Parts: sequence; C-alpha cells; structure tokens
Amino acid sequence: MTDARNWPGTLEIGEFSARWRGAVGDSVTHSHFAAQAVFAAPSASVEHAGTVVETPALLIEPNVPHRLGPCALADLYFVEPTRHAVLPELVAAISAGPYRLVSQPSGIAFWEGWLAKEEPAPRDRRLIDAMWLLDSQLETGPVRLAALAGAAGLSPDRFRHLFVEQLGIPLRRYILWRRMRLAAQRLAAGENVTEAAHGGGFSDAAHFARTIKHMFGVNASQLFAA
Repeated sequence: MTDARNWPGTLEIGEFSARWRGAVGDSVTHSHFAAQAVFAAPSASVEHAGTVVETPALLIEPNVPHRLGPCALADLYFVEPTRHAVLPELVAAISAGPYRLVSQPSGIAFWEGWLAKEEPAPRDRRLIDAMWLLDSQLETGPVRLAALAGAAGLSPDRFRHLFVEQLGIPLRRYILWRRMRLAAQRLAAGENVTEAAHGGGFSDAAHFARTIKHMFGVNASQLFAA
C-alpha cells in the first residue's frame, strides 16, 4: 500500500519539460506555470473549482489551481508553454484514449495548440535578449529587473507589463519556475536539497522548499523521500 504522505518515484528534467513517474501522494491546492498531463490506471483524479474529475488521462492548462488525488502509480508530464517541446511519447499517450481538459476562463489555452504542433505565438523581439540574460543569471544569484529591462530597451515598469502580456505570468513567478528547473536537475544528478537549492540560485534550502510547496502543493521531504 502506498504511503500517501510521500511521492516515491523518478524525475526526468528537460530544458522545457519534465516527467514524473511514480506515486502521487498527499498535496494541497496549487498552480504552476507548466501545462500538466496526468495518466493513471484505472483513473487519475483532480480537484478543481470545487469539483472532482476522475479519468485515466487529464490535461491541465497552465496556472490552473488544482489538487491531484493520491494514486499508487502515475505518469506526470510538465510542459513549459514557452516553446514547442517535442515529446512523441506524450503525444502517443494522449492519442491512446479520451482525456479530460482542466482549464479556467480567460486562462492560457495551451494543449489544443500543442497537440496540433503549433508553435506558441512569436515573442516580442525586445524580450529575446532579456530572456537569454535571465537564464544566464539564475545560478549566480539575483536576477535584476533593471538589467532585464535594459536588455529589452524598456523601462522596468514597461518591461514587467510586456512580460506578463507575452508569457501570461509575472516575471518573479517565472524566475522561480526557471530556478525550480535548475534545482530539480541538480537533485536528479544526486545533489542534496541544500546543494541543489544554491545551484538553482535560491537563497537557501528553505526558500527552495517554500517554492516547491507553493508550486506543487507538497513538502520537499514528501517529494524526495526514498
């Protein structure tokens, strides 16, 4: 019997996607920037907007508050909606049977376009250099708004507004998401939580743990328990 307090499993991290294979344990309602696909037999369950959906395949749009129900074995994909990540195994899993879409009004509609192999809308050219700069600064500490705005040739206020318009997420939350990716890569490579936190540019392990709880609804000790 699965211990619902923990999430034993394996995590694979790509540049713009990740895959979790293992148990789904206890969690709280949360949201994250990535679109999420959930597969489980006989069914996966998700609580959203006061209702519970149960089905073998779930597609959750980005930034949608939700809580997964405990499950002994599931396959979870996370796809960052800034690029068209090429994941043929995910396309095959979605195509194998019916799925339920979990979305919210006026939210990002990602999955339909992704399944049609549509590239996300082109980013404003002023953001391109700023995005490269952002990723280059993640491991070294703070990412400075003024530096990003300067790279884009914009005032800090205008840059913040443009960023939300283009990506659908506040700058600070996106930075945390990218830090999470770096730290998770280091954890998967065998570093402990403290080493991974610093490698991802978090101030300390506690900041990393709070971000995990906010974005995934679980404690770091649950997610990385043996």
